[in-house]
Amino acid sequence: MNKFFIFLFIFFIVSALWSEEVKDLAWNKPAVQSELEFSWLQDSDETIPLSFYPSFKKYDLAINGWQKFVNNLKKYVSRKDENGAFFIYKPEGNSDSYLLCKLQAGADYSANSDNNYYLPHYGWDIQGRIGKRTYFYSQFWTGHFSEQSDFVRDNSPLIDSWLKYKDDVIYLDNIRGKLLYCGKYLEAALGRGKYEIGSNIAGSIILDDICNDYGYFDLDLKLGDFRFSVLNANLTADSSSVNHSNEYEDYRYNEDKYLTIHKLDWTPSEKLHLFMGEEVIYGSHGIETSYLMPLNFIRAAEHNLGDHDNVIIFAGWEWVWHHNFLTYGNLVLDELRKAKIAGDWWGNKYAVQVGDSFELGDHRLTLEFTAVRPWLYTHKSIFTCYSHDKKGLGFPEGSNLIQIATALDLQITNRLKINSLAAFIRQGERGNIWSLNYQDEITDIDNEETKWFAGNPQNRYKLQSVITWQPLAHHWIKLGVNAILESEDNSTELYLSWLTKY
Repeated sequence: MNKFFIFLFIFFIVSALWSEEVKDLAWNKPAVQSELEFSWLQDSDETIPLSFYPSFKKYDLAINGWQKFVNNLKKYVSRKDENGAFFIYKPEGNSDSYLLCKLQAGADYSANSDNNYYLPHYGWDIQGRIGKRTYFYSQFWTGHFSEQSDFVRDNSPLIDSWLKYKDDVIYLDNIRGKLLYCGKYLEAALGRGKYEIGSNIAGSIILDDICNDYGYFDLDLKLGDFRFSVLNANLTADSSSVNHSNEYEDYRYNEDKYLTIHKLDWTPSEKLHLFMGEEVIYGSHGIETSYLMPLNFIRAAEHNLGDHDNVIIFAGWEWVWHHNFLTYGNLVLDELRKAKIAGDWWGNKYAVQVGDSFELGDHRLTLEFTAVRPWLYTHKSIFTCYSHDKKGLGFPEGSNLIQIATALDLQITNRLKINSLAAFIRQGERGNIWSLNYQDEITDIDNEETKWFAGNPQNRYKLQSVITWQPLAHHWIKLGVNAILESEDNSTELYLSWLTKY
């Protein structure tokens, strides 16, 4: 009898701690990130449980028998029990391995003063572990919009790739996942997802994640305070070499396009993190093995391959300089000529981003300044633009700008939080978007000058806020507003997103 009570006590303790024991599978995760997501389908969290509450059976299926179904239905609508799942498998004699499957469904709604739409969706979330070193997950969802309109295509944050039309209805789906091996000195992964580099609250100037997911493989070498990472991703070119009127045909004939990143991280203490690296966008000639070699200087390899690819150098830091104060900075360099670095030569393409973030308990206040020179992220061919699937990979607002932004993140309770951002942007019209081909826009490459805010500069104000609430253990709600104020065009959209998962 005493053994039974001891076992029962251990069971409840492990159950209570289950949701806290998680493994973060992300390839790269900045210390400060924006949490302003208007839809639960934008969530890119890559944490999975290291373990979960003990099961008395090898298999645990939520609908295996009437009593099991009733008990799980009660968990589904409860406020406290977050450990329920549709299917659990635990191999006998292996406490480290498991397979966890949850089904999910939900709906998104958006409206402005003239239009509205909704998107019902459903899918799954599969997570698992094999032994102590191998992890995997798969997340799938599919849905369709209530109507086909310009408002849907222009305002839905989920439309970031090719669209399927049937009977005048827009259908969407997506799949993301990862298979990760974690060794003492080496990590290797195969996955589909998206990442950002460098702390930020309004978008990264180095690599941003406001785009469709992409397939990739990565390799991380760990040696004490140093970590060297290589990531190679398959991107989608933004237009085709054959001019088809059919969008499906455009995607069929797209050029090959790839992104390779080398990143070196140095963490000499818990309070200081420094990093630097290179990115190269290229295509039309297959994967370049020279770019995949660890500790290889990409720019030198690119020069020897004909100097036709798009190489960017970056660096940054995150420093906890006083108690709960964190300062961060990011730097991007593209062309640059030493003789013209102090002038307005168009090829002086660089960006700077600095921020200060103060954390008080679960709350955070951040102030950020960003400056991006004209023509950054542009290039001379369809497969070397700094983009993926018609979305830029750089700073979301583009280039030829400055931006001042502040973010306030309030954790009201464990299940209620508010994330808000306010920003001022001043931007010129010349060389301000990634899709421009500078060879077509600039007649004298060697002598062209472009000043800050060149081309009819405009001011823009942005206010965004999202309330996130978990009313029940397996139900989540987002309520958001996105207001943009410009001299000629003002817009305000409201968003409502509900997700349930069990």
